[in-house]
Amino acid sequence: MHTDKTAGGAADKTAGAVADKTVGGVSARSVDDAVGNAVDAAEQAGGRLRNKSADSSAAGAMGVPSGVKVTGVPTAAEARLILAEAERLNPGPWVQHSIVTAEAARNIACHHRELDPETAYVFGCLHDIGRRTGVSHLRHTIDGYKFMNKRGYEGCARICLTHSFPLPDLESYSGNKDCTADELTFLRAYVGRIHYTLYDELIQLCDSLVTPQGFCLLEKRMVDVALRYGVNELTVPKWQAVFALKQKFEDSLGCSVYELLPGIAETTFR
Repeated sequence: MHTDKTAGGAADKTAGAVADKTVGGVSARSVDDAVGNAVDAAEQAGGRLRNKSADSSAAGAMGVPSGVKVTGVPTAAEARLILAEAERLNPGPWVQHSIVTAEAARNIACHHRELDPETAYVFGCLHDIGRRTGVSHLRHTIDGYKFMNKRGYEGCARICLTHSFPLPDLESYSGNKDCTADELTFLRAYVGRIHYTLYDELIQLCDSLVTPQGFCLLEKRMVDVALRYGVNELTVPKWQAVFALKQKFEDSLGCSVYELLPGIAETTFR
């Protein structure tokens, strides 16, 4: 088990501990104070991730192999074991969706000098791990966050929360908000105050580029989600945020993300 606490590590673990107490409703402090502490700790870790990305970019410019391995996350082999265990607990199409998301993230990271392909793969593989407990909606984000934090994988814990919010607003989530009042308060404040790293944004994008059957155009995934969970007044702004992420990554890659996702036409138009 990899539990180095240098990038997304000790700070995010502190955040997770605070969140555990808060969402459990047993903290003597106010929810707002607890969220503030959690976000401050996560931001410190996020700052280290951004600094490591900058170091990687400079290394790439000098001919050093690009991509910095982020510590505090499991290996790809460990991530697949965690996902396999989750599939035994709650089998369903969400597992294959996670695998394809991981492949999309790795493919993009292989061509991006500020991202590590294995880290990207792991984050994609485990972004929905909160679904291991059963069928849920918004609940899977907080369940995944707590599950990964308890195992010392704080970088993955953060992704479990942020992947559902390319638009940093809790109300942009159109499914059932099946959480307690304290959990909703925590999520609303956390998402509204966190600053996303490239890994947060990568998984937000890749989550919208796949179905369980394979890679697809953003529009197909967006319509699929809308048909299953409905829409609200923030659905279009959320879509616009995802398209903005696509453009951001393409500006860095120098090509369309679709060029890096084989079989996308077959999956989209089948």
